[in-house]
Amino acid sequence: MSLSLKYFKTYQPMIVMFILCPHFSIYGQEIPMRGMHSKSLAHLDQIVLREMKQHQIVGSSVAISFEGRLVFVRGYGYADLAAKIPVFPITRFNLASCSKPVTAIAILKLVDEGKLNLDKPIFSFLKSLHIPKNGKADKRLKLITTRHLLNHSSGFQRSFKAIRKYRSVVEELQAGLIEPLLFDPGTQSKYSNYAFTLLKLIVTEAAGETDLENGYEKFVISKILHPMEIKQMKLAETLDEDYSSNEAKRYFCGSKELILHPGLSHIKANSSWLASSVDVMRFMTAIDGSRSKDFLSQRSINQMFRFPPPPYQSKNKSRHFGLGWDMVERSPEGVHYSKNGGLAGTATWMEHFPNGVNLTILFNSTVKGKEEDGPRQWRAPIREAVQNIKKWPNSNFFPTFEAKELKLKN
Repeated sequence: MSLSLKYFKTYQPMIVMFILCPHFSIYGQEIPMRGMHSKSLAHLDQIVLREMKQHQIVGSSVAISFEGRLVFVRGYGYADLAAKIPVFPITRFNLASCSKPVTAIAILKLVDEGKLNLDKPIFSFLKSLHIPKNGKADKRLKLITTRHLLNHSSGFQRSFKAIRKYRSVVEELQAGLIEPLLFDPGTQSKYSNYAFTLLKLIVTEAAGETDLENGYEKFVISKILHPMEIKQMKLAETLDEDYSSNEAKRYFCGSKELILHPGLSHIKANSSWLASSVDVMRFMTAIDGSRSKDFLSQRSINQMFRFPPPPYQSKNKSRHFGLGWDMVERSPEGVHYSKNGGLAGTATWMEHFPNGVNLTILFNSTVKGKEEDGPRQWRAPIREAVQNIKKWPNSNFFPTFEAKELKLKN
């Protein structure tokens, strides 16, 4: 399988399209590389390949933008090890919790449209959910606002075990409301996946979508992704489905055995987004305004990064949760923010540096039982190398990766 090369001829003098590096291998196979970069960034290849070899990572993709230009985009290793299908820059990875900024942007777009108020209690306007009246419901539920959900200060637990008897996202969310809150809303910050599933329902209702299972995806695609020129993102399939086309299959490091959709809800509205590293960069450059101006109002941008009232659970007191982001940190140079995502067989990372650099690192492998610890170690040398780059090339590969032109060929 190879990318149609006729679209890359313009950039041939300054890019490497395909390399087989005999000094790096996984499972006895050489690691293929696909994609584009300027010569001044070629050293990043060796850093990624070294980490893949050392930790037996099957496939990965790395993309970097600077001031709205896509200056580096690479696929490494395999999207399908058995079939020897390489990772391409347009190969879709399961973003896991890196899907949360997408939901946050959808909420803020609705705020800009006057359809939502971040500080209005959610049960004052939600129609499909209600506070249980059996006497078991936490009385503090009525205090929870959309802002609390976005910055993890709602008091909801991290997650509730999905039980397959629930036939809809509404039933699943309603069942979670009988659990007690961990703290008074707005007084602390503790990560909650349940809160972001609830936010998807809020997006659906506020957007006026009547299909509660598919309305969230419909709104995000039409009002968020397509205006950002993102055409290939979609929600992941459910537990009962196979991998989607052009989706990187997932593995545990050191194993050739496929992982079949672990941790994904059987309800589509709860699932994560599938996206390529190119589309993650389109998303990031739309948010920071470097490629697409005024996607959100300045007020909403300020809301997304402002310091929230509840204390952040970190030793670094200058950092805090943003709306949809794990870390926000301000400095005289600008705003630094990032998001981490992971489940068995997928580890994702999105980061914006104050100097105008955006970085995404996507892996289709994790260490069994240590999904969080491994990727943090792997991406550290890549992040450090990116931070040490002082001069960025003038190249821009976004036009090359127009969805309507790119095709994968066997």
